[in-house]
Amino acid sequence: MKAPEFFRQNNNKFPDSVKNTPFQLGFGTDLTYFAWLGQNPDLARDFQQWMTLKQSASPNWIDWFDVQGCIIDGTDTQSSSSVLLVDVGGGEGSHVKQFQEKFPGASGRLILQDLPHVISGIDNPPINVELESHDFFTPQSIQGARVYFMHWILHDWSDEHCRSILTHIVDAMEPGYSRLIIHEQILRDSGCDIPSACMSVMMMVQVAALERSEKQWRNLLGSVGLQNVKFHQPPGTGEGIIEATK
Repeated sequence: MKAPEFFRQNNNKFPDSVKNTPFQLGFGTDLTYFAWLGQNPDLARDFQQWMTLKQSASPNWIDWFDVQGCIIDGTDTQSSSSVLLVDVGGGEGSHVKQFQEKFPGASGRLILQDLPHVISGIDNPPINVELESHDFFTPQSIQGARVYFMHWILHDWSDEHCRSILTHIVDAMEPGYSRLIIHEQILRDSGCDIPSACMSVMMMVQVAALERSEKQWRNLLGSVGLQNVKFHQPPGTGEGIIEATK
């Protein structure tokens, strides 16, 4: 409701900061959206439950993506400490739980990372999944994992913030072995569908971010030294997978 007023005040420019969006104007706060959630635990809990529900209703990436060929094959099975998958900012762990159920015999540790208030609020943590409090704007503690997985993380942040998030992951990746798997929208460079455009507008007014096109993804990932960028789309429509190595 405050978006028209906000854009009249800033001459219809894209918000220049995550702390200067229609959200701050609408809620009368200087906090970013996620910092504001951290101070409103009941709403933060609602948000996490909504995210879990929305994730479960979306096409499951493990049902159409070649997990066996791209991830499990070639995984280090010699070391008991090897990490198969780190779900970065994974909320309540719906994705890592689904991965575990789909590939119960896969070797390697599974780790779920998110902010302390999210991890501490998980009532039914996935079995045999390690929980770790982690801020993805700080150095990644898990080194040399086979996969660093992110779903609905980077669309919450500007390119500048994304480079900070990605740089920490790139620093932890083992060249030629580790994979970055991003599960997000891959927009057409022009003429994208209306629901995706509306989602991008919502990201703009709430967190000064956006949904990205294939060209924008390539530019972003390339800017932090990632290579072999591949795009995978599910049958029909839906969010795709962006795969990259160091």
